[in-house]
Amino acid sequence: MGIYSGDKIMWNEQESGWDVLSGDRRMITEQLLSSVSEAIDRSGMANDMANEALYNTGLLKDDVTKLQEDFTSVADGKALVETAISDMGGTVSKEADVATFQELADGVGTIAGGSPTDDAKDSLKTLIERDGFSQKKLTIPDSVKIIGPFAFYNYSSIKIDQLPEGITSIGRYAFYSTEVAFTSLPETVARIDNYAFYNCPLLALNYLPSGIDRIYQYSFHGCANLDITSIPSKVKVVDTKGFYGCKKMPLSSLPEGLIDIGSAAFDGCSNLALESLPPNLTNIGSYAFRFCEKLLIEEIPESVTTIGSAAFNSCNSLRTMRLGGNLKTIGDYVFTNCTNLTSIVCDFAEGAVAGAPWGATNATITYLR
Repeated sequence: MGIYSGDKIMWNEQESGWDVLSGDRRMITEQLLSSVSEAIDRSGMANDMANEALYNTGLLKDDVTKLQEDFTSVADGKALVETAISDMGGTVSKEADVATFQELADGVGTIAGGSPTDDAKDSLKTLIERDGFSQKKLTIPDSVKIIGPFAFYNYSSIKIDQLPEGITSIGRYAFYSTEVAFTSLPETVARIDNYAFYNCPLLALNYLPSGIDRIYQYSFHGCANLDITSIPSKVKVVDTKGFYGCKKMPLSSLPEGLIDIGSAAFDGCSNLALESLPPNLTNIGSYAFRFCEKLLIEEIPESVTTIGSAAFNSCNSLRTMRLGGNLKTIGDYVFTNCTNLTSIVCDFAEGAVAGAPWGATNATITYLR
């Protein structure tokens, strides 16, 4: 009969039997209501007979009126959007048939998230997608204080000029693999979590907020345009790959309170021009400064106990190096491809730390004990 699974159909009381309905929910409802009204008019039934007939088909007059009101006062999909915002503690303007994105967003205090695989993804991101903001600039409302985990995860086309003052935290994966091009962050930001700006090639920050006390793992991984010259004084740890691949970054010093440099923390930071390391540093992770071609340090502080494998691999500007007396472990290939490194002075006895010359094939080693 030309009817397929999933079709919306209606009995037409004719020889052909059934009509296939098309269109969205609103159009179909209006078509059904029109057909009911026409049937009532044709039959000339009194109101009590009409009510009985409608009852027999599962539609009371009150239900019809309610449907008409719903579909004229609320555009398709708006109720879903309003629910998403309300569930996050926000407010929604219902004065017009369709609330604008900004009207919806103004009531949101947190741009929340979950996981990129969650069914309930971040509500604000969902609104952006529904409202066609993928090709527009987005202004984050002043009411927002937290950018939650995965808030704009892998949403490469989003355009945000800046974040409002008052933001305190940027969650993990928040701007993962996006094209945000911030040159600064609000001074109120105290935490930038794991992977927060992972692979953001246009990010051009020239400083970090002073309240930051840790660079979490992968937080600025692959941010090739990062332009910061110093790290906040409160930072004690730069985690694994925290600044991996930040090729432009002209960092000239590290905070004195820094105690731990994680694996590959500055790997590939080819513009890094450090002349010294912090006096209280205890650990230099594997690949920590690999390919840092402008590195100019000449001494490993006495406080350092461990240097991981390939930590200074391919640092061609190194010429002399003094190793502190508290070193217990120096990994393999630490100075491999440091072709200009010709002198290593060790503040410990020969054999006290295994693996010499640790890849420095062009260097003369001198032991002071």
